[in-house]
Amino acid sequence: AKWIPTSAETSRRLSCDANVVLLNHGNGLRFTDAHHVRHWADGGETKLENLVLLCRFHHRLVHEEGYTVYFPRGERPYFLDPRMQLLPDVPPPPPQLPQEPVDALVENNRLRAVEPGFLTSAARYKLEDEISSGIVMQALRALEEWATVR
Repeated sequence: AKWIPTSAETSRRLSCDANVVLLNHGNGLRFTDAHHVRHWADGGETKLENLVLLCRFHHRLVHEEGYTVYFPRGERPYFLDPRMQLLPDVPPPPPQLPQEPVDALVENNRLRAVEPGFLTSAARYKLEDEISSGIVMQALRALEEWATVR
């Protein structure tokens, strides 16, 4: 077996899932983890009052991405993002896109005195030095061609 180093929070999340607890409730709970709101390593008990069911994705967010579960006794749990902002119960609806979203974006930029062109439409990559000049030139040519077609 090969040992792979993990962060303290990853270890806490994995140990949070370590015990198997039988639940007599059959509505698809096999895809969730019981999360200790107060971790057992900090004295939290494995009782319903201290557990909340999270899918694996959200369980990882709580342990490793700075999200917080606030579970007042006798109330429903509340979730806070890393900036300690309360998350809504339901995500906001996706924005409605105009009929021609690219044209609308270009017009919006023009109204803000930004003249879109093949250089202004390029994404800024953090490690630009690692991109070969051949790839950069191909991308610039493609953007230039796109600009002349429109």
